[in-house]
Amino acid sequence: NEGSFRYILDYYNLDEKENFENSSITRNFYELEFSSSTLLFKHYKFLKFLHILKPYVTFFYRSKPEETNIPHFTYEDLINEKSKTLEYGLWQFFSTPAHKNFLIIKTYQQYDFTKAENSTTATSNEGALSDLYFQILINYSSHLRIRYDTSYNFSEERFKKHSLTVGIKDFLLDSINLTYQDDPVWNSRQLTLDVGNKFFNKFFAKFYISRNLINKETTEMGFEGIYSYDCYSFGLGVSTTPKDTMFWFRIELKGLGGYGIQKSLWHSE
Repeated sequence: NEGSFRYILDYYNLDEKENFENSSITRNFYELEFSSSTLLFKHYKFLKFLHILKPYVTFFYRSKPEETNIPHFTYEDLINEKSKTLEYGLWQFFSTPAHKNFLIIKTYQQYDFTKAENSTTATSNEGALSDLYFQILINYSSHLRIRYDTSYNFSEERFKKHSLTVGIKDFLLDSINLTYQDDPVWNSRQLTLDVGNKFFNKFFAKFYISRNLINKETTEMGFEGIYSYDCYSFGLGVSTTPKDTMFWFRIELKGLGGYGIQKSLWHSE
């Protein structure tokens, strides 16, 4: 069993107020999360094969932000309503003596209590029960990683989204990831390249570019550099889209007093 509490405080300082009442805006909200799971092992000695089942259930609650009329710079800025969801699913891990967790399969679904409550007062066809999601991760080699994601919609009786990622580690660069996404419902087809490399054991540089294959345009391109120490990291970055350019910096504290350290003997998610 695992529980967590997060308090988020955002501060916005605008050069021009434009459509906002004040040039300085603050908002705050909190998040609660509780997860429960168990591990079931089956060892096939003759085949030297280990199969692990991990059923789990997670409850998540986010309070409504105190201020909702804010500028939108990042995805988190779009949060303006409370959230209350229940997620349940099953992890499967397959291992051999030579290859630990060479195949990982995750199946899960979510129930949104907020959508269920709103459906009684609004004429919305959006159901509280989400699609059924599938994630397949092939980790057979330490240098090659393949991940496939898809979802099945029961009302439409079809698979809606497809995503395939091929990742290469410690070959020319520390990491090279190529992702292809296809969503026939939204008529979108995207290709994303993400590369990263570490220098002098302290500096990390990352470059990514995402291109829309249907419209034949670059939807986003960015670069970031991070200096990481034992208990803190400092980063600078820039990202561009057809509509705007964003510069950012961040400072993160980690591992102070031993908090935030988590070890797993069997698998990692």
